[in-house]
Amino acid sequence: MPQSEVAVLVSEDLGHFAQAMPLDGGTALIGNPNTLQHLAHTIRGIYKMLWESGIWTDFIEASEIDRLEDYKAIVFPFPLAASEELMKQLRTYVAKGGVLIAEACPGRYDTYGFGRPGAMSKIGEDLFGVAHKDLVLCREPDGVRWTPREWTHGEILPPTRFDGTGPFEGHSVMASLFVETYSTKGAEPIFLHGRDVTGVVNCHKKGKAYLVGTLLGHAGASFEDVPTQRFIVEALIRAGVAQEQFGNLLRRRRILADQEAWFLINPTGRRASARLDFEDYVTVEDLFEGKLKKTEPVVVEPYSVSVRIVGR
Repeated sequence: MPQSEVAVLVSEDLGHFAQAMPLDGGTALIGNPNTLQHLAHTIRGIYKMLWESGIWTDFIEASEIDRLEDYKAIVFPFPLAASEELMKQLRTYVAKGGVLIAEACPGRYDTYGFGRPGAMSKIGEDLFGVAHKDLVLCREPDGVRWTPREWTHGEILPPTRFDGTGPFEGHSVMASLFVETYSTKGAEPIFLHGRDVTGVVNCHKKGKAYLVGTLLGHAGASFEDVPTQRFIVEALIRAGVAQEQFGNLLRRRRILADQEAWFLINPTGRRASARLDFEDYVTVEDLFEGKLKKTEPVVVEPYSVSVRIVGR
């Protein structure tokens, strides 16, 4: 398999922390997801949005942090608890030219569950170029799926979106569960909620660090929110990540010596076709039907896969 250009960062320590932490501060909510379920759900949504966009993604555990440099971009879902060592290594990764995309609350707690002064890791403040300002809950757009009980009127925001600004003007993302706002300390705002900054990009030496104050993956996993997906894909494209997508067809590759197998996937309910560029290859064959003309379009039935074997 070709080396993936993107990885989702997961952490066993973060998983254990989330497992032990209910969302209402003390009592587990009957019928509402706990923090661990939210962590898993946003990871699921991020992977889903990238897969549907032809961006093939690895998972990298925090204990394998020395492998970060294998990837052009790292996505860090719901980084609620993070050690100072992990934050330092992420800062080093960005300084060397990597791109980091993080969801809300980076390093709000350490790995032992102690809250940090300022509600954010100091290394995170330096990396993202912000200081934490406020954190409030928000409702989902179709009723109650995960919003905790409201104890006083108005403490939970209605369903909302963040509006793009600066380099991401015209984009938007759906807010899920949290709305975290920031005071900028050198970062450039990319999303606003009213007048409050809810998303930034910070140039840190050779790389960039994005921070968006909500759970992006929920928008993909539960609501298939296209604008949120477009933002993530656009940020990755700007990081030099390539999409293996041709119209509605997705391509997964396997490589052996001078041959490649192209698995062309149609994830839609309609027949899909595309003309692929085979000019750099000597032979093109269908896995089952044999040799094909290079100019022949690829046609794939709904929810099906077609395989081309190409040789140099």
